[in-house]
Amino acid sequence: IEGQASYFAKNWPKRKGMQMYFVTGDDHEGWYVQREGVNIGQVLEDACVREGRKDIHYLGHMEHDIVFQGTKHKSIMRLIHAGGGSAYATSYSAQKIVESYQGGEKPAILLIGHYHKAEYGYPREVHVLQAGCTEDQTPFMRKLKIQAHVGGWIVEFTLTPDGIISRFKCEWIPFYDLDFYKRWKYQM
Repeated sequence: IEGQASYFAKNWPKRKGMQMYFVTGDDHEGWYVQREGVNIGQVLEDACVREGRKDIHYLGHMEHDIVFQGTKHKSIMRLIHAGGGSAYATSYSAQKIVESYQGGEKPAILLIGHYHKAEYGYPREVHVLQAGCTEDQTPFMRKLKIQAHVGGWIVEFTLTPDGIISRFKCEWIPFYDLDFYKRWKYQM
């Protein structure tokens, strides 16, 4: 664990003025939690602190709510590292997660990691983003016929003084393998 955490702290990209917030999932890194009782997210953040990095922040295991408080209402943005395999339809798992929420517990925004998919949807009046991934497709994913959506989102939304999200805008920025950029002479 220590070697992997140290590698992460030294090699995870750092951008001036940017902070990274993350949750851990109940697979891969979650196996440390289940088998050994190790809070791997905290181990990663601690390794970053030892490396002098103050840009990486662990929020919790599996999910974390960020509350935007208004004068009358609050809006919640929920970050989750979901589980299970990818569904045939990209939107299916995200829709089923939102459908599983009981009345009164739905977030206004749901950011989903785990499936390596990029998608925006609005089931049950919840702005849902599947976060995509930072890992190119692997032989394992190819074997299971799973596509990797590599890239990231830029998200902007408006919170009214009352605490309601009144506007939501998202933009997907895809990332292709380095040969793509070299071949077409695009600048990164």
